[in-house]
Amino acid sequence: MGWRPSLAARSPSTALWGRVPRVRLWLRPAAAPEPEQARSAAPVTALGTKVLLVDDDPTVLAATAASLEEKGFLVVTARSCEAALEVLASAGADVLVTDLSMPERDGADLARSARTLIEDLPILVLTGFARPELTLPGGAEILEKPFRLDDLATCISKLIAAAPSSPPAVGRGR
Repeated sequence: MGWRPSLAARSPSTALWGRVPRVRLWLRPAAAPEPEQARSAAPVTALGTKVLLVDDDPTVLAATAASLEEKGFLVVTARSCEAALEVLASAGADVLVTDLSMPERDGADLARSARTLIEDLPILVLTGFARPELTLPGGAEILEKPFRLDDLATCISKLIAAAPSSPPAVGRGR
């Protein structure tokens, strides 16, 4: 005769009104990644890589830094272009990762200024806005938001691997 919903709680002291239906969902196991996807994922080689991470949003900065540190990167943070340039001038970095949209000076301007300090510095610009007029110094990469943190770590590792200078733990203003 069909069923009617039960509003009674399921406890030994309370009787159920009517029948409660059971639903079973049969799910297939997750598919293995396609071979092309598996090949495109580069291993993350973070040990000893010093990342200068720049973002004006303190929440995003802290969360991204913590995630990169979990991957083994040494992370130095800055909340403005000026602070980032001070870090580059005094302590250097193996790679610069900067947000594009920031007050006063944007990440593209920071990238150009950073290249005057360290000519072969790998640079990754994070952006949620596609700007066709955006000009970055040669070799700088763009990662569009939203991104997975694994993708960020992989991009950083690829930039370091492609850098023309010495291994990450050596040089770059240290």
